[in-house]
Amino acid sequence: MSHGNAAVESGFSINKAMLIENIQERSVIALRTVYDAVSNSGDLFKVDITKQIILAARNAPRCYHEHLKAKNLIEKKSEEQASINKRAAEKIKELKVKKMKIQQEAN
Repeated sequence: MSHGNAAVESGFSINKAMLIENIQERSVIALRTVYDAVSNSGDLFKVDITKQIILAARNAPRCYHEHLKAKNLIEKKSEEQASINKRAAEKIKELKVKKMKIQQEAN
């Protein structure tokens, strides 16, 4: 019996263990990256903590808030565009009704 997919299937069970309801895909990927890095180093206490890792940890809240601001800006623009589209659709509907009335009066 071949065990060629054993590593892949093992990865699925690890991912399942990490899953929490409503967790985003990016979070699962980040958790898996950390898990794999610790696994590859052999032990949690053997992980090399570099200056780059420390800086990334320090900057994480700022990056997160920037991401949230960008996301909120995109959502706001999307809502504004949806509102514009809705008003335009309502105006088109009104004009069609007026056109129908004018055509009926002309006949």
